Amino acid sequence: MKIMHVTKRYPNAAGGDAFVVSGLEREQRAAGHDVVVLTSRNAAISDAPHVVKFGAALTAQEIDVLNARRVLTMAALAVRAPALLRRVRPDVIHVHTVDLGVALCPAAWWLRIPTVITLHGTTVGKATASRSKRLLESALLLAGRYRRVISMDPSSFPALRSLGLGRRLEYVPNGIDLADLAAHAPSSSSSASASASASARTVLFVGRLEPVKGLVHLLSAFATVVREAPDARLLLVGEGAQQDELAALARELGIAGSVTFAGRRDRAELSRDYREAAVFALPSLHEGFPLVLLEAWAHGTPVVTTRVGAMADVCVSGVDSLVVPPQDAGELAAAILTVLQDPGVAEKIAQGGQARTAPDGEFTPPAVARRVQQVYDLARAERRPTWAA
Repeated sequence: MKIMHVTKRYPNAAGGDAFVVSGLEREQRAAGHDVVVLTSRNAAISDAPHVVKFGAALTAQEIDVLNARRVLTMAALAVRAPALLRRVRPDVIHVHTVDLGVALCPAAWWLRIPTVITLHGTTVGKATASRSKRLLESALLLAGRYRRVISMDPSSFPALRSLGLGRRLEYVPNGIDLADLAAHAPSSSSSASASASASARTVLFVGRLEPVKGLVHLLSAFATVVREAPDARLLLVGEGAQQDELAALARELGIAGSVTFAGRRDRAELSRDYREAAVFALPSLHEGFPLVLLEAWAHGTPVVTTRVGAMADVCVSGVDSLVVPPQDAGELAAAILTVLQDPGVAEKIAQGGQARTAPDGEFTPPAVARRVQQVYDLARAERRPTWAA
């Protein structure tokens, strides 16, 4: 089978969706499939014979902004899609972003190529997203006329059903490659940096520094944390448009000396950060199924997260994590302090999280790839179905 993935991000661009797509591609190639990737023209994305970069050049920040450059890219893709698809001749198209999907799907529909979309994190039905953004995503999703819609977030299903997608919905979680984590585990040569950080109790965040990640609330919570735990440190790993605003807020809260903006890390550095952290904090306002949750669990790092996206259904508070309401700095601070001050709770949720990423569990790449293949088979079995619920 020849599979075309359509994605905004692909390694080495920052973002969980980039690594989700590449991990799925690796499993599909191992199963004997041919894979082509259509993605953004971004300098961080590696060139490869099977990677097609399309459209105007975009910075890391522009990839998520619906600006003039992205609109022109969508228009150009819509015009060139028939020729592109005739040249590639995929058996199935797997879309990972609604904007590029809606530009490509009319040609796919005309050429009778089945299309599937994965919603890595949808705003549909999410009160934390603006009404205009929810309406736009809903319109683009419906316009794609996908044969199957995969959501990583079970809590999104009621809102997606209200759009008339009921019979087309499928749930497939993210997966994590434990062998890849082991390959990038810190070596003994990093022991000096480990001992240097061991004296401080580190609260770790990994992700894009963007408003949707709830980092304003994390900084507010951390200001409370350091009053009770003066040796605590907050390590923010990632880049994004909000960095200057967050740095200014840290100064305003009087915690700048306890907050480090680490920027991007390579895989070995990131693995070390997880292993050394006392708490992994994920204060998102809305999410799909964040890969960083699985990474923290796999490293045995106690997780504090918000009740949004897949976390509302997947996480069991008090067993594999502590789950708090979004946008509640007080509850977030209390949960972080519980982990820092109660070794019994920290150990319990650390072990509980690690058990969720067992090698024979549902969150492994082979298990996820098998479920995705089943969705492909369902989509290919249909022949130009009518668009109905």
